[in-house]
Amino acid sequence: RNRTRECRAPRSQDRGKRESYKQGPKEEEPAHKALMALELYG
Repeated sequence: RNRTRECRAPRSQDRGKRESYKQGPKEEEPAHKALMALELYG
């Protein structure tokens, strides 16, 4: 059961990112970079 949950999570995230990029890539790019920085430095 845990494996299925892990597989579903990334898929849903990828779909959300793709939709957001289509709607407004300029707004999502800096936000995505900020999240990446938080993960690296956090």
